[in-house]
Amino acid sequence: MAKKQNNELPKWLVYNADNELDVMATLKAVPEQPDKTRFFFREVPEWFEAGPENLDELRGSLTAIDNMPDEERKKHTEEEIRKMRSALERMISCNEMMGTPGLSEVQKEVLRCICYWISLEAMNSIPSDPETDEEFL
Repeated sequence: MAKKQNNELPKWLVYNADNELDVMATLKAVPEQPDKTRFFFREVPEWFEAGPENLDELRGSLTAIDNMPDEERKKHTEEEIRKMRSALERMISCNEMMGTPGLSEVQKEVLRCICYWISLEAMNSIPSDPETDEEFL
């Protein structure tokens, strides 16, 4: 019999009134030994890194959005640009939190996973255009 995969979200994830993940409250709610067989952990590649060392690159991407040439800006709606900025700002915030003093190793691993899921959300917020994808990213 095949082992059932645990694809449910952890119960200790905390959301605010707008149904957005409250990262700091979540970190405070993490149990000492969370179930790392959950999809939340299992699907995050080991090679994925998060932390302050990524901030310059992320801020550069935010600057690229702010300084997007008019011809490129015309290819996107204001809502798309707002979503891209918001997603990158969340990625920056998540990576900044990795430098928070006093985080346990378990909290750092949970935060690394949160940063991964936020980065996927950010990548999905960028409309795909094969002509400009390489130079934009």
